[in-house]
Amino acid sequence: MPSAAELSTARKAAALLLAGGLLLSGARGAEKQQTSPEFRPIRAMVLQHFSRLPLYREGDLISRGQVQPLLNGLARLGLELPDPKGFIERIPSEGSFLVRQLRTRQGREFMLHLAGSPAAYERLERLAAMKRGKKTVAELIRRGEKGAGVIVYFAEEPDGKKMGRLMARRGQSPNFNESTGKIYTVQQLLGELEKLYRKAQQPAADSRSQAPAEERS
Repeated sequence: MPSAAELSTARKAAALLLAGGLLLSGARGAEKQQTSPEFRPIRAMVLQHFSRLPLYREGDLISRGQVQPLLNGLARLGLELPDPKGFIERIPSEGSFLVRQLRTRQGREFMLHLAGSPAAYERLERLAAMKRGKKTVAELIRRGEKGAGVIVYFAEEPDGKKMGRLMARRGQSPNFNESTGKIYTVQQLLGELEKLYRKAQQPAADSRSQAPAEERS
């Protein structure tokens, strides 16, 4: 795990960014993205589903139990997941360390300060997997906005990523800066669903584009 001196450096950098109003300038909604007209009904269904969940706020960590009820609705709107089990397993389970920590009162407050950083949950997961990492994550959550600033520093700032590469070279976390491949937020969920939707629609689009040539032959 990062040394006490390294965490102190990260905290000081995060404090400077916070003081200058530079950290999390995107705030909630920073993950918004363009979507195709055909995908909009699916997007609307997903957003409506999460808007009805108690205590959920945009940018919060999502879990498998929240996403599972969506699967039948996706199928009715024309999106059959090729591997539903594999897809769901990319979403943190209710019993996972991060979900349990971030569903507490302090955890929910902590998440408010991560919402503008799509990679923050990945860095949290990587940190938790390190030696004494879960203890460090719990302490950062207890520190609230300042603790969140450390994670955003690791996730977004060049010097934070440099520190992640240093930890990788030391063997503390060989893949600290790399993606986990998991889905942590609603916007990430929508992005992955739209990729699958476009892939599913592509054969039909290819068939339509080839039809005139076949008719002429």
